[in-house]
This record gives sequence, C-alpha cells and structure tokens, in this order.
Amino acid sequence: MRRRLAVLLDDGTGRPAPRLGPLADALCSARNPMSTEAWLRSRPVRERLKSIARGDLARAHEALSALPPSGGVNHLRQLLMSVGLLPLQDTELLKFEQWTKHLLDRIEPAEDRRDLATYIAWHHRRRLRGKLADGSIKPKTWRTAQSQIRTAAKFLAWLRARDTALADCTQHDVDRWFAGGPSTRNYARRFINFAVQRRICGTLRVPYVKHGQPVGVHMYVPSHVRVNAASC
Repeated sequence: MRRRLAVLLDDGTGRPAPRLGPLADALCSARNPMSTEAWLRSRPVRERLKSIARGDLARAHEALSALPPSGGVNHLRQLLMSVGLLPLQDTELLKFEQWTKHLLDRIEPAEDRRDLATYIAWHHRRRLRGKLADGSIKPKTWRTAQSQIRTAAKFLAWLRARDTALADCTQHDVDRWFAGGPSTRNYARRFINFAVQRRICGTLRVPYVKHGQPVGVHMYVPSHVRVNAASC
C-alpha cells in the first residue's frame, strides 16, 4: 500500500508530497485494507490524488465542490478532514454546496443564474446554517430545500420559454404557472416571495393552493380571490 501511494502521491520530484503524509498514514492504517484497495482501484480517485499531490487540484473545500458529485469525492473529503488536511465542516452542508454549484452551472442565461444564486445564498444557505447551529436540522430539511431550489429553476426556465425574464414577470404569469401544472409547482412560492421582497421583480401575489385533495388533484384559487378558511 505504501509503495502504491508513493506513486500516487508523487509531487513531481519522484517522492511523495510531504504535506500528504498524514493521508498516506491513514490509508495504510485503515481497519479494512481491502476496502482501501478497492477505493484506490477507481481511476477518478487515483487522478484526484495525483492532482492534489502535484498541486493541480487545490486542497480546499471549494476545489472539491467544483468536482462532479460522487461518493468518491465525499470519501476523499472526509479523509482529508479526518487527518487535518481540510478544515472540519458539516458533510451534509458540503454536499448541498456541491449540488447547488452544479445546478447553477446548468442555468442559462446568466441573469437567471444570478437570481437563483442570490435566492440560494440569502434564503436557503443562511437558513440551513442557522438550523445546523441550533441543532434543529432534520434529513427532510435538505430534501425540501433542494425541491424548492429545483422548482425555482423550473419556474425561471418556464418564464424564459415564454420570452420573459424574472424582472418582467407579471401576475398573469404567476397565475398561469400555478394553474397549469402539478401541485409540486407550489414549491416555487418561497422563490417568488423572495424575488418580490428583494425587488428582483415587481409586486406579485402568490396564489393560494389548497392541499388535502385526492392524490394528483389540488384546488387552485387565483390570487385576487379571497378564501375564507372556515368555508373550506
């Protein structure tokens, strides 16, 4: 194992990078060497280790988050944190950061990417960090955040398909969005409210969507209609 790692962690001088000594020690002292051997058989894993040793891939959370999400990247990140080669951070938050980065990379045009990035940073990231700090975060919190972000991206794409930017979105657009699709479109509510509060778009009223109907059915009430809860 040490001979193999000496090759993988060569810093270009013919010797293992001294700064990666703790990583090599941890891999060689693993309780299950066969598992480590299987991990090192992965070509992407070997390439990442070589890149870190040569300095082509920065030993930083941001650099790892820029890589395509995978179990191998997550495992490498945890290893580097466990031996003190990366600052300790919450694993789920790091996965979320990586997921959002790759989602944003696919958003066009740049204006929509910027608006969605602002929503992620100032609504979701702040909220998730707060819940991590007070210990109130739950597994479904991450899933809900991803669903809301994914639906916000779909809403932006839906507007663009109608040659409309978020800044030019009208009440008619919002009403059509909620009336013309599945109930999962309701996940866009927070994004639209956020855009209004941040003055990214004009004043808009998010329609009321009543749940609790049979599966696949929801009651849509246009924003200009007031609903008496008692009558429902």
